[in-house]
Amino acid sequence: GIRFHVDNPETGKKVSTLFIQENAKRGLILSTGFFFNCAHDEAALEHTESALRESFAVIKDGLDNERVDQLLECDMQEDLFRRMVR
Repeated sequence: GIRFHVDNPETGKKVSTLFIQENAKRGLILSTGFFFNCAHDEAALEHTESALRESFAVIKDGLDNERVDQLLECDMQEDLFRRMVR
């Protein structure tokens, strides 16, 4: 999986949410934990690589310019367990 190492844990949650958001905007429904398998063909891998590069560029911009909050267009990601027990 992917872990974003930032000083502030709250910023880390925002960055993870931004990662999910930006990938979804590019047609990828995945979180920070994902696995490829033999069912993924070359076109799927190329699409994934392109989307990830674009998503990482948005995240870098947000961190470098301290504007992660402004880039978020969705609610913060919640812990899976907490989301399931409400």
